[in-house]
Amino acid sequence: MLRIAVILSILVSLAQAEDGVGWKMMQKIHKYNLYSRCWGDEAMAKFAVMVAKATEFCGEVQSPTFGGIKPVNLPAAIDNTQLEALRGLLSNPALATLLKGNQANDWQPFGSGFGRKKRALLEPTSEDKEEFMNDVLDFKAGMATKMGNMSCVLTQLEMLDAAGNINMKAYSMASLSPLLSQTPAGSDPEFLQMMVDRFGDCYDLSRSFPQTALDRHPNPMMKIYGRHHIFFKCAMKVEDHCCVQFQLKQWVELMYGPITQEKIQKLGFPENKYDAATMAIKVMHESMSPEEKKVDDFFWQFSKM
Repeated sequence: MLRIAVILSILVSLAQAEDGVGWKMMQKIHKYNLYSRCWGDEAMAKFAVMVAKATEFCGEVQSPTFGGIKPVNLPAAIDNTQLEALRGLLSNPALATLLKGNQANDWQPFGSGFGRKKRALLEPTSEDKEEFMNDVLDFKAGMATKMGNMSCVLTQLEMLDAAGNINMKAYSMASLSPLLSQTPAGSDPEFLQMMVDRFGDCYDLSRSFPQTALDRHPNPMMKIYGRHHIFFKCAMKVEDHCCVQFQLKQWVELMYGPITQEKIQKLGFPENKYDAATMAIKVMHESMSPEEKKVDDFFWQFSKM
């Protein structure tokens, strides 16, 4: 019985760790630790405090306006034309089809066998229709508030300028070098230049992305914020990838000595020592025997239970 109780307690703890909060917390821990190795514990602690203070400040001001600044024009509140369109939608018989339910067999949504089953129709009342319209209004207002608050936070962190544009000065060598030159990764000018160049690529990508594609996006916010979204997602991936490469280089040099230009030329690796370290790791992984991979997975991969 004791063994069963222990097993059950382990399963319960695993189930709890798999919920949304547990998974997000694990992601947060991994990202924080990755950046801590890259920029140092002190720099990460300062950044975490900056994010917390910016979030607190923006939560106390009226979004999207803060400090007299409106960085991005948000969609206007729903108007009479949109209300009439919603009323037309709700009066359309097609909506009733979407509200169909299988009252006779709730747990068999496709029915039994291959024949079509008659289903009862839910007849939406006028109260139901008004509630649906209110939900749409609440959703739109909530989305605008979230985007306004996010714009506020990004401006406080100087990732956006006062006009709501991407602040590329914050991603330049002139800004990052004095800020990060004393950190483990930032102390290497080659690393910082690599990251700055890739930030520039992200900006160019966001500027060249077709507006027509953003206009067709199912999320209407992408029409306005699409280029910002593309840049910041790309920039975050760049920082993740660069910090991973920094740690891979550290690991390779710890095990096999410094990565010199002589070694790079002899092996035909990329000239960038961080790209060379990444390729070295790939070569070592591909050359492992099945037995070695099994041992490596046992100690270094996440449990799949």
